[in-house]
This record gives sequence, structure tokens and C-alpha cells, in this order.
Amino acid sequence: MKALILVSLATALPLAAAITSPGDLMFTGYNADGTDDLAFVLLADYDSGTAVHFTDNEWNGSGWTDRNESFFTWQSDVSLPAGTVIALSFIGSGTLSATQGSAVFAEATGRGLGASNESVYAYLGSTYDTAAPVFLAAIANSGFVSVATGTLTGTGLAAGTHATSFTSGADVLAYAGDRAGQTSFEAYRGLLADTSTWVTEDGAGDQHNNGIAPDVPFATDSFGVVPEPSAAGLALVAVIPVIRRRRSAIL
Repeated sequence: MKALILVSLATALPLAAAITSPGDLMFTGYNADGTDDLAFVLLADYDSGTAVHFTDNEWNGSGWTDRNESFFTWQSDVSLPAGTVIALSFIGSGTLSATQGSAVFAEATGRGLGASNESVYAYLGSTYDTAAPVFLAAIANSGFVSVATGTLTGTGLAAGTHATSFTSGADVLAYAGDRAGQTSFEAYRGLLADTSTWVTEDGAGDQHNNGIAPDVPFATDSFGVVPEPSAAGLALVAVIPVIRRRRSAIL
């Protein structure tokens, strides 16, 4: 019992607020081959019924450049904890699906993700066509360098912080970094936005299965955090040797 009390006092699990702002969701996978796929992780707790919108239309700094690509929305009727990973499949063809919750197209004039010069944005809004989206994350396979590829201007996102910017034009991108060793979910943002923690594939077809390049379907293993000592716990641990010495002296 004493050991359990000490553990509970000496460690504190980080709290994760609800999804509301940049970096509360980050991409973990992008596939422009085959039927096309995306994967993302919730880095804050998800409140049931919250609609998260996605589009591969290009953002020009104040609005969507054109309407010849797709808008789709994911949501769940149950709340989900931070660290949950969701994979979306059949974005290019077939019936759009999600490993948890559900996803539907709002506009699908030009379904599919591009093998180059493509960017995908995740955002919040009362509708998918909101005039003032709250951007959560973005990923690009040819950089956020122009209106043609999509920009981060006016999104509140920054490459390397809330957005993952590849410049190689690869078709398949998969996060291969840490999923268990950080002390907070926010700490994963920088890792997920750092292209060096990913593996890429630029060949044809999405089922590579070669043990080196990213394979589809993307991994949906949850992200976890390591509790860090609380101030009260550290103070208690420091006092324990003193208590032991005094007890020994009395005996």
C-alpha cells in the first residue's frame, strides 16, 4: 500500500485539453498510390461529435484556391483519448472509411491525393466550407512554397511545428518515430513535424511490404506518455531518507 501511495504522489499524468488549436492533431501517414490513404494522431482529447474537416484543395493565404479537389469530414460519436491514431482509406476511390468513427465526402469533384505538388489540411469549423477555418495541421509532399502547392500563410501553422513539409514529391510518407517516450502529448508535435522521423516511398503501388519503405495500411498504434515526477512527489522522495535515518536512530 505504501509503495502505491508513493508512486501516485511521485508521478503525475499529463492532462490533455480538447482539440481546439494548431498541433492538437498531427498527420502520421500520407499515401497517394492505389486508393489513397491518410493517418493522423489526436494529441488532445477528442470530444464526441466534433467534426474535423480535411481537404487537398490549395490554400492561398485567405481562402481555397479552387474547388476541383475534395473536402471530407471525420468525426466520432464517442469521445477518444489523446494518443489515438485514426487511418482514413479509399480517399481516391471506393467508399471512404475510417478505423474509428466515420468519414464522409462533402465535395468530391476531384477525388484522390497527388503524388507531387500536393498538400492536405486538417481544420475545424461549423461547416467544411467555413470562412474562418481553425487549422489543426497540414502535410505537403512538395513543400508549402506557392499557391500551386498550398501555403501556410494565414493558417497559424508553421512548418516544423504544426505542419510537416516534405520537398521530395514522394507518394508515400509514414511517421516512424517515437510513440511512447515523451512526457506530454504536445512533445510529439515537433517529432511529427520533423521529416527526418519519417520514411518515404516514391515507387508505384501502395502495398510495398519490403520492410524498409512505408507500408499501407498505416500503423494505428496509439501514442503514449511517460509520467514525469510531480513537485510534491519529488519533495516526498527527498524526505524519505531523512525519515528512515530518524527512525533508525530512535530504534
